[in-house]
Amino acid sequence: MATPRKHKDPKVVKKLIDDYFSYCEGTLLLSKGEPVLYKCLPVYRRAPVPPTVAGLVYALGFADEQSVREYEIRGAGADATPEEQAIGVLITRAKWAIRQYVEQRLFDKDGARGAVWWLAVHAGQREKAEADAPQTIVIKMASEDDGLAD
Repeated sequence: MATPRKHKDPKVVKKLIDDYFSYCEGTLLLSKGEPVLYKCLPVYRRAPVPPTVAGLVYALGFADEQSVREYEIRGAGADATPEEQAIGVLITRAKWAIRQYVEQRLFDKDGARGAVWWLAVHAGQREKAEADAPQTIVIKMASEDDGLAD
């Protein structure tokens, strides 16, 4: 028996996703309606955090990423309702926004190594040298002396 869907309304899912990305942007410290600056940089009441798939999963109220994947798969199915399709598209676009952030970090000297790792693990992107590296396969044949042959 399939478990009931946690989210059925695309508007609710869109709000949860938008709230998550707003949270990731952080909250500026304001004085008289203007951002407070220190050494020409804005001061935050709550510092920005990078968007992550784990954070998105948590913001949507799920316990694991598999639940989110099921919404994507269900939304792409031929028998999906318009609401399921909309939710699937919203989740897919949110994951692509996270991937965009990660890819942008490739050009940042402080985040490049982590971004390469994330893309390799989560997005299936491998370095060409790693993907094309020759692999050695050793096959041992049983001989009559080993007592394994019939």
